[in-house]
Amino acid sequence: MTPATVLVPLLDGLDAATPAAKRLARDPLGAVRAWPNAEDREVFAFYAAGLAFGRVDLFLPVLAQLASRMDARGGPSAFLDAADRGGAFEGVRYRWVRPDDLHALTDGLARTRAAFGRLEAAFGAPGQASRERLALGMRRIRDAAADGRSASRALKHLLPDVAGASASKRAWLLLRWLVRADDGVDLGLWTTFKAADLQMPVDVHVGRVGWLLGLLDRPDPSARASAQLTAALRAWRPDDPVGWDFALAHVGISAGCTGKASAATCPGCAVRAACREGRGTGAQPTQR
Repeated sequence: MTPATVLVPLLDGLDAATPAAKRLARDPLGAVRAWPNAEDREVFAFYAAGLAFGRVDLFLPVLAQLASRMDARGGPSAFLDAADRGGAFEGVRYRWVRPDDLHALTDGLARTRAAFGRLEAAFGAPGQASRERLALGMRRIRDAAADGRSASRALKHLLPDVAGASASKRAWLLLRWLVRADDGVDLGLWTTFKAADLQMPVDVHVGRVGWLLGLLDRPDPSARASAQLTAALRAWRPDDPVGWDFALAHVGISAGCTGKASAATCPGCAVRAACREGRGTGAQPTQR
């Protein structure tokens, strides 16, 4: 593993150089934080995390559409409680997610909140492993949404099965948003989880960067990789192992890392000095 004395200052420096407003500008969490009310933020977080796949410039307009429709009906929380939501999602589509799937997600959230009093309560009790709790909560909402029928492909995607082999990136991303303390980015709404127990949201970009930095033994976006990366970071930051999520994702997405040494991207990379590919490819790294 890359020594902490090398990597930690680089990740901390990248975090410090990127203010909250800049992080939120092209992040689905920006659409969540647009709601001033905590209940509205909690509800809308499920839509934002569920649709946060593919290109940012394609799914952010869809979230804006949803926000506008819900705002017209009193906001996300009031929308869940409405007796009639007919036509609310008409014309809203993203990839394989259709209006019926969004209605099913809404029904699942509404039924779950009615059954448990609050959404967090559906995710089990403190003391259970966070992965077990996340899998339980997602399953309960998915079952409530399907309402006795087989869950559609889109519904399974919006509410993934965390117990499987996939990294379930968007589910862990949602939990990060809701659990980590409000730092101007994450929301700090759920109190029965601890930040120390969270797991790193891993997609192809984070998996690649984790491998380049010597934190993973292979660059794959899997549940195994998520657990391995989290364990490596927890050794350095036991109370908040996912606190460098943005820094790692930034290198993979915003900085344009392809996983191969490149004179075009490596010299300006903030973590080049710790990278197995980028070392020796040019000038000292600059913060972005």
